[in-house]
Amino acid sequence: MDRAAIVHESFPRRVSVGDLPEGSAPLDAEPETMMRLYRSQCLSRQLDRTSRDMQKAGQGYYTVGSSGHEGVAAVAEASRPTDMAFLHYRDAALQIARAAQVPGQSPAWDILLSFAASSEEPISGGRHKVPGSTALNIPPQTSTIASHLPKAIGAAYSVGLARRNRPEHAKLPEDAIVMCSFGDASANHSTAQGAINTACWTSYQSVPLPLLFVCEDNGIGISTPTPQGWIAENFSHRPGLKYFTCKGLAPLPEAALLEATKDCTSVLIVDECRKTGSQSEALMALFLEAGRQDVARVTADDCFIATGPAYAAFLPSADGIIAAVRSLKGRKI
Repeated sequence: MDRAAIVHESFPRRVSVGDLPEGSAPLDAEPETMMRLYRSQCLSRQLDRTSRDMQKAGQGYYTVGSSGHEGVAAVAEASRPTDMAFLHYRDAALQIARAAQVPGQSPAWDILLSFAASSEEPISGGRHKVPGSTALNIPPQTSTIASHLPKAIGAAYSVGLARRNRPEHAKLPEDAIVMCSFGDASANHSTAQGAINTACWTSYQSVPLPLLFVCEDNGIGISTPTPQGWIAENFSHRPGLKYFTCKGLAPLPEAALLEATKDCTSVLIVDECRKTGSQSEALMALFLEAGRQDVARVTADDCFIATGPAYAAFLPSADGIIAAVRSLKGRKI
């Protein structure tokens, strides 16, 4: 069984029994809205799996999917179909979510046609698997090298111009914004750097530029780790650019954790996930930054994902946990 199948089987099983990550729900989201976004995300994930099946059967030719980027569907909910969107190539969930806002759309069928390189695929004629739709104001992009960022700036600049001198062929409303998404690796490309600098230079002069950049920072760019905090440090102090972060996963209840452990003499974190890139890393950072020095952790070994009985060989052992407690307390127990 491949890793995609393992993840897929685990997901519905955990959802069915309510085994979900801890975290508070959005305060202002209606249940109907959350269900709509959830369906868009599930369809995006299922299309990923279908693309692999099509390739195995000789019916498909493109399997770089959108798994892990499904949270971008929320951007579709926060924007409108009349807001032009230049998308990262993994943003199928946004196209699906936006299609739900426009009658007569068939996003699943359109994306399946792109997998098959079909000449009937409506946005590129089967030349490439790209998100895109005329009805949804999503121009087709191949965005692995950020080539769509300059085009997004041009589109946003045109919205500002049209407010001052409305052309007869104007398509976007006067209060439209332009959204542009890209990955953390693309942010380092010279094309992205030049485009973002142009946006900042324009905005700094108070020239109207209704533009939303969305950097989907998952910490990995083309299999190469992105330095932790690089995106925030790179973009949070740019003149003319307002930077803010959105957590796509359930955030840690930091205040509650600190409150719950304030009277503890020591804190031991036992994490069955791998040592690097796990939740325990965030917990260690939380406690150390709060001034706690009496903190330690025990984790599973870093390894390729093991399955079946072999998985137990990499989990924290009882002896390892006891040894960590003794080391933390500085005495035998």
